[in-house]
Amino acid sequence: MSRYPFSSATSGVLYAEDFGEPLVPQPHKTAPAAAKVDSKAVLPSFSLDELRAAAERARAEGRDAERLASAQLQAAQRSAALAGIAEGVHAAHSQAGRLVEHGLDAIACTTLAMLSAALPALCVSRAETDLRNLLRHILPPARHLPELHIRLNPSLRPALEEEATSLLEGSAVRVIWTEVDKMMPGDVAVSWQNGSALREINATCASIRDAVMTLLDDRPKSLEMEAPDVQ
Repeated sequence: MSRYPFSSATSGVLYAEDFGEPLVPQPHKTAPAAAKVDSKAVLPSFSLDELRAAAERARAEGRDAERLASAQLQAAQRSAALAGIAEGVHAAHSQAGRLVEHGLDAIACTTLAMLSAALPALCVSRAETDLRNLLRHILPPARHLPELHIRLNPSLRPALEEEATSLLEGSAVRVIWTEVDKMMPGDVAVSWQNGSALREINATCASIRDAVMTLLDDRPKSLEMEAPDVQ
């Protein structure tokens, strides 16, 4: 056996050697205690009413944002629709303008064609009446003239000579009649020393044609109207 007897003071140690000094009991080491958590640090900083109010505001803002996005989308759709309508109206207006222009050209063509065919015949049918009225305007102021020269188609001389004799009765005017077969029955030319008066169907047709043509901005070549053949 050892010369150093077992000391009962060594708790928790099976054997120990005593080197002349008594063994000092070592305190039992324990793990450091965990830091105490401050419960106040995790408590919410808002009340329940404040959280509810914030949630309601968030929902309201979401609804407002949704309404704004919907309004912007509808505005964009309306703008696109209006742009499409405007484009369609412009296209329809342009097409209508072209149709009107073509319609006016067609109307002008038809009118001039009718005039070129109907006016000479109308003038011939009214030749005697129109020429009598013309002499009634020309001859009375010419009673003081020494001489008048009247050129006309032979078919109208008897009627116009009778009218001239009646209008110049009692005057010293000498009337010279010249029959021209190439003149249309509706034409007459009265001349005197310093003047003349002329009624000519071709000139009348040309004047009417020019009046119609001024109504059109662009005169198509198809609207050209040939003078009636007086041969």
